[in-house]
Amino acid sequence: MPVIAGVAATSTADAVEQAKQYQRLGADGILAILEAYFPVKDAQIENYFRAIADAVDICIVLIPRYGIEGAAASTATALLVESVLLFFITRSRLKLHAFIWGGPKGQ
Repeated sequence: MPVIAGVAATSTADAVEQAKQYQRLGADGILAILEAYFPVKDAQIENYFRAIADAVDICIVLIPRYGIEGAAASTATALLVESVLLFFITRSRLKLHAFIWGGPKGQ
C-alpha cells in the first residue's frame, strides 16, 4: 500500500527537511501544504512549493492556498453553478420541465 506523508510547515527550510526525511523513510509521495497564519505573497508560495519539489524525487500533491476546505468549497461552488446552468439549458432548449418543487404544471 502506498504511503503518502503530509508536509506542513511555516518555513520553507522546515518543509524541505520534512520532505527529505519522509523520502528517506520510504514514503511514496508527499502531500504538501503551506501553513500561513499571515498574508503571503504568491511568489513566496511558489518558492515554498518549488523548494519542496526540488528537494525530493517522489510524487508531490499540492494543497491549494486555502487548504482542503478551500478546495472543497470551490468544487462545491463549481458543481452548483454547473447544475443550475444545466437546469436552465435543459428547460429552454429541450422544453422539459424539471419537477424540483412538486409535480408537472397543471396538477
